[in-house]
Amino acid sequence: MNATGKEIEYSVTEEDYVRAACLGAKATKKQLINFGGIALMLVLLVLFGPDKWKIFGLFSLIGGAVGYCAALFLVTPWTARKNYRKLNFGERPLKLRFTGEGFSVESAGKRAQTKWRDLPRWRENKDIILLYLAPRMYYLIPKRVAEAGLDIEGIGRALRENVGPAV
Repeated sequence: MNATGKEIEYSVTEEDYVRAACLGAKATKKQLINFGGIALMLVLLVLFGPDKWKIFGLFSLIGGAVGYCAALFLVTPWTARKNYRKLNFGERPLKLRFTGEGFSVESAGKRAQTKWRDLPRWRENKDIILLYLAPRMYYLIPKRVAEAGLDIEGIGRALRENVGPAV
């Protein structure tokens, strides 16, 4: 990775925070397979089940789809914006440094170092990389920091080699 040892300073914008929250809330491939299996059973119930259960299956399918979409596209962005404004993330710049063994993040005079082996998983999309420390706790790295010289491709390569594929 070319950016090893180089320190980058950036601030998390409200849009970064919202995108990270939406990516974190998005179902993983494994979850989508599980949801698909449940949806298939409900479709079979609607098509071939007893009449009194067909309405249950239909409303379960509709409710599940509407609920997931509402949570992902309405509730998550609204909650993320509210939390971002409440916590004043934009006022706290972060310093990020990658090493061969992991990375460190510094903010408000506090420094945290994390080794690759301690990351259970990571996710990415076209705008954000999420480095998970726990199931719902992660560091977010906006890919726009590549403009400051951070090797985003190298970070992705190091994550694939040391943590595994993105989920």
